[in-house]
Amino acid sequence: MSSRALSVVVALAVGIVAGVAWVAIAEPARRASEPSSPVVSRPPSFRSATIEVVPPEAASTSVDRDVVAASAARIEVPSDTIAPRSDDDPRVILFGLATDAAGHAESERQNLYLEVTNDGGKRTVSKIEAGHYSIAGLEPGDWKLSVRSPGFQDFERRVTLSRSETLHREDFVLERAWNIAILVQTPAGQSLFAVPGNDQFPMQALCAVATKDSPGERLPTTDLMHFVNYGVGRFMQRLDMSDSMSSEIPKDAIGYLMVLEPSPVYVSLVVRQFVIETKRIESPIQSLTFTVSPDRLLSLMSSLVLRVVAGPTGEPIEGVEIQLSNGQMMRMGPKSGKDGIVRFDHQAPGQYSIWARVPGYAMAIRFVDLEPGRETDLGNFSLSSPNAISGRVLDSEGRPVAAQPSLNPYYENDPVRSLAYTLSLRLRTDSEGHFSAAGCAPGRYLLSFGEEYRNPPAPNEPEWTIAPVLIDTRAGPAESLELVVVRGVELKLKPTSREVVGVVFRIMTTDGLPYRRGSFYDTNPRTLRIAPGSYDLVLSRDSKEIRRVPIRVGADGATEDIAP
Repeated sequence: MSSRALSVVVALAVGIVAGVAWVAIAEPARRASEPSSPVVSRPPSFRSATIEVVPPEAASTSVDRDVVAASAARIEVPSDTIAPRSDDDPRVILFGLATDAAGHAESERQNLYLEVTNDGGKRTVSKIEAGHYSIAGLEPGDWKLSVRSPGFQDFERRVTLSRSETLHREDFVLERAWNIAILVQTPAGQSLFAVPGNDQFPMQALCAVATKDSPGERLPTTDLMHFVNYGVGRFMQRLDMSDSMSSEIPKDAIGYLMVLEPSPVYVSLVVRQFVIETKRIESPIQSLTFTVSPDRLLSLMSSLVLRVVAGPTGEPIEGVEIQLSNGQMMRMGPKSGKDGIVRFDHQAPGQYSIWARVPGYAMAIRFVDLEPGRETDLGNFSLSSPNAISGRVLDSEGRPVAAQPSLNPYYENDPVRSLAYTLSLRLRTDSEGHFSAAGCAPGRYLLSFGEEYRNPPAPNEPEWTIAPVLIDTRAGPAESLELVVVRGVELKLKPTSREVVGVVFRIMTTDGLPYRRGSFYDTNPRTLRIAPGSYDLVLSRDSKEIRRVPIRVGADGATEDIAP
């Protein structure tokens, strides 16, 4: 057989194997994919009848021969079931092998899924079975492959699928993570889940964090109900797990902690940002038990009281319903009585935002920090007359733009609160680019184009953006604003070592307005889409600023190496 004929046979063979694998997993992949932007998943077909399948390492020079091994196989395929891919169908089959560093395909013992997304928002998911995966019907272009699963470090890779290829093989290695199942028991050895009345405990606020140094009695304030990414660890609470994930940890565990750095580390049990107990771990372990009395947990619960009044007169307002929320929960309190009083009792401690929406008054927003075991009295919660903010979003040629700006109260010298998700009012422009927020209280606001949840070109990243705009309504409405936006360019922040894990970054304008913020949860680059211009990149850890670096983002974007 000539070398050309042999290459054709090899390509056909791999295609058939990929097609067969696809048929086996297409149904669970279809169910797992999002219906809002499905990827059409049917394999292109081929002509053949009997083919020789060569070992995988012979079909791709990118495979490590010490890791992947296979033997030749002969597959009989009825020729009338195979048809060629039409010339106007450019879709590609993506397939490959996923192993750990030792070359083992561990997915036989746990559920592993590969998620594939592109910048157009399309997404599909394939189950990895015995190390193999296959996804058909992908359009040519750039795609991001990612795997997130207990027992492995997060994997992410970008691949480019060409119009000239029918098949694209992409093998990858998953690095094993160090996972610790976290258990909490009473001094009598009883699981916290078995204690009568445990619904009175702050269970949703309970989590574990990993740090390289002992964290002390209090962590930085968080607007989440419990930490997910902090220090050198990532916590997954049982309440947030799927049934298959939760079945892989002890039934009494509150969740598992993925440790991203080698030992020794400190592991702490915390409620919101308040540390209950810390243990130093000298070597990798599979589970860790903390002993806490029920009375200790109950003693952490807090309460809040406030009085709703009309701003100009101070008169109490009856029938106002106050919303108490953070990044993971929302609770509506009882309506204010004749005296304007509203109470929230038996509340987990920590930071919350308070919202009030009353017809005829401006929307009122405040932050509150509840100390453990105490009642916090906010005094008067004043409602004022509303001032409107309105305007129009255009491109450089004066055409209306469909965009999703966010409006946040501006806290001078406090960029974290100025970008707080829990205080953000999400706006949308109409077909002519107009937007409006009618019920704003007098004050200063930050209008920004950051995370976007409708048709983003990349996960949560905006297509259109502009540096943040400061709006002042203290003297009256701010109306007929005209904002000229540009298409965002990519700013890639690349960690240079694992010591960057846990570092928080902020992008600030040169006049001190906060634009974007985020954290390095692992060593993968963080890619943002922002407007070209000059900025300050501010790095911090545990609320302490480490470094401030001037950066320039050009029309083609920019890449910044992030050192510890």
